Amino acid sequence: MKNLKFILVIALMCAVAVSCTKEGQFKPKKKISQISYTESYKSEYWDEYGSEWIVEGQGTSNYVGQRWNWNGNVLEGIDFYSSDGTLDYSEKYTYKGKQLSTISWGGSGRFELVYEKGKLSSIDYYSGSSLLVSYVFTHDGSKISKITVNSYDAKATVEHPLPSWLLNVPARDFMKASRDNSSYEYEFEWDGNNVKRLTYLAPDEREDYYFSYDNKLNPLYGLWDTEEFDFISIMSKNNVTRLEYTSDGETHVNNYSYTYDGKYPATMTRTYISSSSTYRYTSTETTFYDYQ
Repeated sequence: MKNLKFILVIALMCAVAVSCTKEGQFKPKKKISQISYTESYKSEYWDEYGSEWIVEGQGTSNYVGQRWNWNGNVLEGIDFYSSDGTLDYSEKYTYKGKQLSTISWGGSGRFELVYEKGKLSSIDYYSGSSLLVSYVFTHDGSKISKITVNSYDAKATVEHPLPSWLLNVPARDFMKASRDNSSYEYEFEWDGNNVKRLTYLAPDEREDYYFSYDNKLNPLYGLWDTEEFDFISIMSKNNVTRLEYTSDGETHVNNYSYTYDGKYPATMTRTYISSSSTYRYTSTETTFYDYQ
């Protein structure tokens, strides 16, 4: 497991879902075969003497990031690739009945899913027989209203923070909180089948994240992922068009635009802007979805 690689794909949550029937099941009407990316970035700093913005770095890359492995209608795993084309790692999924029970990627690390009365109760991260992190879920009817994260090992929390899947927020924005707190929470406010606000709560700290959506179907609805999808709201039925939040005095905005294949996106372009009075960073990522 590598730092800043959030190795968790959990096919589980479909509240009033279009594509699945209950938690632990992922049954999309269109099955993704692979996902590719075109990425570019530009970082600048303010030169107070010259009174101008100076380009600090920029670049562009193109690569296939994921290949999905299906056995009929069952997702058995996903292969993740680095931007240089090499296989980074593979996730494997095992099921009890039709519900996902374990996610593994080699070695002794694994995630185990616990259900109560058909609903997800917790996700527990183990290294061998040691429980390192537990994510406890609270429901309000059919919707998840809160996730409480309990860490029993500080290093494990840094390397395996569950948060970024449904947040539309880069996981790096939660690293400080993950290191400093052994327990923190995420609360969700819903608008129909979409999360419109997410609130991060830790001792003496609060951050709010606001989302807007289109009216098309999200192909990842019901699939939870913390690897390359950390800017996609996979808890929501529709596709995110805007995310705005403030962290450490900096305003962060993600804008999303799409082309569509029927009711589903064929491409998604995300423009991310982070800025302060002395530094600004802009990145553009286009995601290409190939379906079976």
